Amino acid sequence: MPTDVKKEITLFSGKDLSDLAKIESTLDTFMSEADYDLISSADFINFYSKLVEIKDKATKVKEKIDSKVKTVLQEEYQETGNQAVDTEFGRIIFVPESVKVSLDSTKLKEEYPDVYTSCCKVSQIASSIRYTKKKKE
Repeated sequence: MPTDVKKEITLFSGKDLSDLAKIESTLDTFMSEADYDLISSADFINFYSKLVEIKDKATKVKEKIDSKVKTVLQEEYQETGNQAVDTEFGRIIFVPESVKVSLDSTKLKEEYPDVYTSCCKVSQIASSIRYTKKKKE
């Protein structure tokens, strides 16, 4: 790996991860004191918005990295058959293209309603919260 790139990655990792560590350290206090007034306060909304912004930026960076890693691993797989890299957190694996077979539930329901009904599985979905970003004007 080129020295400049390695230095840049090290610098990025240390600086931004320490910021996340600071945010994480406030979580215990937040978890014990959270109520509606707190989560609707301007300070919390500002804090949460910044956290979402960090997450969005991290996601974009990760997508770019993943794209390059996929290309490199695909080339390695085609040349040597090696399709994985072992890291401290686990393995990064290139999964070659394949074919997927799926069931057209709409067609099944229309053409064979009894079979559809007998094969339906009902699952309970846990409650959750949803954060919807506002579009910038």
